[in-house]
Amino acid sequence: VTVTATNVSNLTYKKGMYLCVMGELKNNGTISMTARGTYNQVGENVYLWKNIDNTYEYVPAVGGTGGAGVYYTWSSKNSTNYSEGGKSGTNGKNRATGGGGSGGLHVRRNDYATGTRTSGSGSNGTSYSGGTGGGGIDTNYGGNYSAKNGAANGGSGGEAFAYRGNATWGARNAGGGAGNIGANGKITASGALEGTNYLPYSGKNGTGGLLIIYSDNLTNNGTISSNGSNGGTGTAGGGSSGGGSINIFANNINATGTSVTVGGTSIAIGGAGGRGSTTLTKIMPDLNYPVKDLKLAINEKYNIDKDQISYIYMNNSQTDFVTMGEIEYEILDEEIASIDSNGKITGIKEGKTKIKITDTTNNLSTYIYLEIINNAKIDVQEGKNFTIALKENGTVWSYGLNTKGQLGNDTDIGGQCTVPAQVTMEDGTYLENITQISTGYSHVLALTKQGEVYAWGANTNGQLGNGEENDNNVPIKVEGLTNIERIDAYKNKSIALSSDGKVYVWGEGYTSLPMRKVLTEKIVDISGDLLLTEKGKVYNINNTGTEIAGLSNIAKISSGEAHNIALTVDGIVYTWGTNTYGECGTTATGVRGVTQIITEMYEISAGNGTSILQGEDGNIYVLGNNANGQIGLGSTVKAVEATKITLTENVEIENISAGEGTHSGLIDKNGFVWHTGLNTKGELGIENTTPKNIFTKTGNTIINTGTIDKEYLDLEETLTINN
Repeated sequence: VTVTATNVSNLTYKKGMYLCVMGELKNNGTISMTARGTYNQVGENVYLWKNIDNTYEYVPAVGGTGGAGVYYTWSSKNSTNYSEGGKSGTNGKNRATGGGGSGGLHVRRNDYATGTRTSGSGSNGTSYSGGTGGGGIDTNYGGNYSAKNGAANGGSGGEAFAYRGNATWGARNAGGGAGNIGANGKITASGALEGTNYLPYSGKNGTGGLLIIYSDNLTNNGTISSNGSNGGTGTAGGGSSGGGSINIFANNINATGTSVTVGGTSIAIGGAGGRGSTTLTKIMPDLNYPVKDLKLAINEKYNIDKDQISYIYMNNSQTDFVTMGEIEYEILDEEIASIDSNGKITGIKEGKTKIKITDTTNNLSTYIYLEIINNAKIDVQEGKNFTIALKENGTVWSYGLNTKGQLGNDTDIGGQCTVPAQVTMEDGTYLENITQISTGYSHVLALTKQGEVYAWGANTNGQLGNGEENDNNVPIKVEGLTNIERIDAYKNKSIALSSDGKVYVWGEGYTSLPMRKVLTEKIVDISGDLLLTEKGKVYNINNTGTEIAGLSNIAKISSGEAHNIALTVDGIVYTWGTNTYGECGTTATGVRGVTQIITEMYEISAGNGTSILQGEDGNIYVLGNNANGQIGLGSTVKAVEATKITLTENVEIENISAGEGTHSGLIDKNGFVWHTGLNTKGELGIENTTPKNIFTKTGNTIINTGTIDKEYLDLEETLTINN
């Protein structure tokens, strides 16, 4: 479906577009109020919804403020050629539209360039229209001149001004501001002193408008937009118009497409329009179970506690509180595990699936991610130029750079290792009974079956947790921690989570001994600076008083170098943070807010400018930086959207790891590790230092005999076969 507000005599007089679908709204095309702001209409508070606490959701009468016009005076700005860009309109907040940008200014200074010049200011947004853009100004002669301001209340853009003091002097030209009538651009034609209208430099028609959508369920696979328009070009461009206001209310929202309210861009130093606002309000509460990600051994059992199933009200917009109804349980892959009508789960064979919990009375569901493992969960983790791997038998192996002792094999600190070597304790025995591993920049954490934590490697910031700052090349026990069930080594610090939800942190920014963070909610997962609560909310460890807006019903979290990924219980992926290389799944660079990028995912991993995802169908998708081939696309071209990769062998992938350095890792179901990326220190574990731009298997020795069905050997590992 494509729904676009139409024009009336080139102007939009209607106050907005209201779209109500009683049932499910599926948008696979475009729903647009781009360049459809209301012409010459005074703003007013537009009330949309009465909350259960008797407050109201509304679009404010006044939106973002317009950018102020820029000026030139002979005394203060006297360079030979003076140019100044127009000011951007401010962004709309709390459902508001964006302000218009001001025009740009250019002055060719000479003996006659006295006086003052001022570009046109942008206007404020209203509830029905983004702000309009001001006109640009370009002169080379003395006097007091100014371009026109953008008209208030969604009127026309500001007209440009161009003037030269002599017909033989260089031509002057400036762009008009964008508005619901785009303003004239100006150019000094042959022989003329004062600029005349010039259509190619005129501002574009239109501002962002008001869009309101109500639906039982919304699935947006396309685009919902209310963008502003660009100002005219020229030596001094006109200001662009502001974005509009999109307001969506639905019981359930599934939005893999885009919802945008951007202002017009900066053209020829004209000011950009302010971004409008997009507000998605999920009306119904979330069905919640505190356990999000469950791992069981074969034949191990787990009972879902029905009393722990609850509803989480994420906002105050619900019209009524929901009473829990009849609960049903379902296992999505009955070959992996079974579940009875009372919620008793039994592991059957190794693999991944989900448990679906449904309130059949209210038709609302939630999911638990379930993985059946044999002994320890095999894993691979990448630090800066080194790799740590966990075998199914609970032993730990390492390869790559060893300048800080991060390989943990009791060798002299320094140098490197290009083949996997087993991590060794100080007494010469091997580190065993490990269930989890995690790497920071240059240090490692390992968790035992007994809930104890060991650390080794760099310790300049106290990240080993022993109260000292000396590096260590063998694992040392982190004292004072018991019943730990999750660990995370992140950059130069360490985090641990106990079985009762207590969080401990040490290293950079903290002390060199574990200190407990006091929190008001129970934490069920940790990753970098992120904390996940049992209610599916996400907090930053540095701001535990405010949850991260736009996230609910989250089951898994992953922190990268400067961006983050979250996965909901029903497989929706959100990203936010710095998007330098496309790691957040969008072409727009810079710091991005919470954005939904893809659905039907099962695993997430955020790295150093990279993201790796695994779908529910087992396929692997990558995003972000690929300058060193670290996302395995067979080239060094970055990926700004989720891109499926293909391995050289047809194998199932069990684990993904984006890493903190410039290489990444996968583990297949047979236990082989696959790496791609930089390899200057042997971090790919392939016996050399040759880099790879596709995922390459580490080791390939397979033994098949009549008595041994299938055995895999690490490099230099031995096995005796009895005849």
